[in-house]
Amino acid sequence: MTLSALSPAQAQAQDTGEAKDSVSYVFKPNDTLIGLANRYFKKPDDYKIVQRINAIANPRKIPVGTNVVVPIRLLKIRQAKARIAAYRGQIAITDNNGRALSVRTGQSLAEASRISTGSQSSLSLSLDDGSIITLPSNSAMRITRLRTILMTGSVDYEFALDKGGVRSKVKPFRNAQDRYNVRTPVAVSAVRGTDFRNRYEADSGRALAELIEGGLELDTGIKAGNIAAPSTRLESAFGAIIGQSGTTTEALLPAPLLTGRFSMQTRATANFSVVNVPDATGYRLQIARDSNFIDILDDRTSPSPEMSVVGLPPGHYFGKITAFAPSGLEGMPSNFAFTQDNSTDARAASDGFIFRWTALDHISGKTHYRFQLYRANLADPRAERPPVNAVPVVDEAALRETSIILSDLDTGSYFWRVGSTHFSAGSLSESWSDYTRFQVVK
Repeated sequence: MTLSALSPAQAQAQDTGEAKDSVSYVFKPNDTLIGLANRYFKKPDDYKIVQRINAIANPRKIPVGTNVVVPIRLLKIRQAKARIAAYRGQIAITDNNGRALSVRTGQSLAEASRISTGSQSSLSLSLDDGSIITLPSNSAMRITRLRTILMTGSVDYEFALDKGGVRSKVKPFRNAQDRYNVRTPVAVSAVRGTDFRNRYEADSGRALAELIEGGLELDTGIKAGNIAAPSTRLESAFGAIIGQSGTTTEALLPAPLLTGRFSMQTRATANFSVVNVPDATGYRLQIARDSNFIDILDDRTSPSPEMSVVGLPPGHYFGKITAFAPSGLEGMPSNFAFTQDNSTDARAASDGFIFRWTALDHISGKTHYRFQLYRANLADPRAERPPVNAVPVVDEAALRETSIILSDLDTGSYFWRVGSTHFSAGSLSESWSDYTRFQVVK
């Protein structure tokens, strides 16, 4: 969000407390204030309020190019919608009359709706402009404004976070007067085309804001006497802690460095780890079906840089790991993709030896497989993989089936693995399973 100098009219409007919730209109040929009021004001006679705020002598004779400030409360609006894009767990939603709403994908929510998430739950909303907001577990939020202002064509979105957290991924504004605000009891976050997180700790009364990308301006509303505290501008990869004593900012902890080979998870328990981040007090792991983290399947925190998830069904997934600073701010994310395929099997059959793995046919796109079989080093019976630079005795690529039968294998010890090549939406991803030892006895 950019700041600009105020015109005399805007300065006067600011003095009356109106500018903060106002829009600007630049007069065009044949415009009159009375004519604008008839088209765009809720009450045509309210042109007198605008005339007074902007010190306009004659409402019928305003020079072309004049910039006039108009309080939003006077203007006609068109209600916008927020639609449920994905959810999991226990979600409670009520409308503006306090009636409980059904929770289903595609359900539309309007202004004054209240949303709360339970333990191990999350909900993502898609707005009319393509922006996405996601509530994690144990959060509560109200939709306070969700509208388009007819006079300017600008959007005016505001959400009140009463407890927990919310992540906002806001589309770049098309209109200079578009507004997207997240309000907590102690601060307002105003954004313009950005990716950021907000949290509010009801017990301590402090709010936290973390900017991943874009621009963010924080207004605490705290006053010293009659003078409001200046707003705080955050740059990317910075966060702020807002409390009763004021606002402090600091750089977010860097994205953790991923360790190990976990792009193909072949066990029932999927394991993830990162290099320990200096000063980190804990870590957060999120797993989603999509790269935008709209459909979140798992969201957990741990004091350890090593985390595990049990029970993921076979498929392609996206993960994100962040670190927490001593201040409580959550750091920059490490994003990764992986495939869960925990059902592999090898055994003797009547016509040879059959090797099987899990099909991923329910995933959109096309998946091919590559099978490799290596001889094990007999001198190292505890090895978990073939020797470095070993050449596979079997290397079959572009397999569409999820099994292969090999005949005439010599007696001995082998390692085998399966690679997955996935094509979707014009992109390609590749991942390999862990090596599995296989013994041929005749």
